[in-house]
Amino acid sequence: MKRLLRPMLTAGSLAAAGLIFAGAALAHDRHADGSSTTQAAACKLALQLARQGVANDQVTASHCECLENKEDHSAPWSCTGFVSYR
Repeated sequence: MKRLLRPMLTAGSLAAAGLIFAGAALAHDRHADGSSTTQAAACKLALQLARQGVANDQVTASHCECLENKEDHSAPWSCTGFVSYR
């Protein structure tokens, strides 16, 4: 029984690892930058740019990371929008 159990566990582990890597290969990520006078506008612009060419039903997640540069009076907010899709 032990001789049969080890190869089965090895095969099962390899199959599970293959499925994990196949699922990761199907996911795609995009990012884009946007700047504006407000944080909300900069985030909206960055996400719009990152979503270009991606159908809304394919988007699985999105978020923004923003920084404020108080010395830049014309566009103090700069954001990077991240979009994950299948």
